[in-house]
Amino acid sequence: MRSHSLLDFWGSYCQKPFSSQLFNLWLSAGVFTFMAIWKAQNRLRFDNRLPIFSTMCCSIMA
Repeated sequence: MRSHSLLDFWGSYCQKPFSSQLFNLWLSAGVFTFMAIWKAQNRLRFDNRLPIFSTMCCSIMA
């Protein structure tokens, strides 16, 4: 059985055959999504503020 990790996902995500502009767009969207999740986790851990899922989704889609 193969384990699926974030590194496996990211590796397959970056190897998709896209044009250079589309690749940069998908790469930045993926990085921004991970950054938003990381910041929400830090707010919960350090500020004891629960993340609001709808706000986080709106922030990612903007």
